[in-house]
Amino acid sequence: MTTGIDVKCNYYEMTTEETTKRNEEIAKFIGILPDWYLSDLLDYHYNWQSLMPVVDKIVLTPVNGFNSEFCIKYKRCDLIVYPTPFGCDANSTIEAVWNTVYEFCKWYNENKKTDENKN
Repeated sequence: MTTGIDVKCNYYEMTTEETTKRNEEIAKFIGILPDWYLSDLLDYHYNWQSLMPVVDKIVLTPVNGFNSEFCIKYKRCDLIVYPTPFGCDANSTIEAVWNTVYEFCKWYNENKKTDENKN
């Protein structure tokens, strides 16, 4: 069994603030800065047309010299990325993908900050 981040996610149990925070973390990953957008307009948690370009960017973003790979199944999403795999079971497929994308973006954004501070 691999180690990594595997969570049971339930969007319906999240507050609006939690949903907004997750959407802002995803927006930060794709380069949208919080000083010019309205957080309430971010719809990654329910709109495939907004979420899939983020999935594409994740797949095309090398991490430690490797590209990532998504495995999306009914109500389950796994993201294979070295050294930390991510995964989520949820009530719907988009919820599973959204939560997996959020966990990756949070991890990536935190590690990117750490790498920038080293230089």
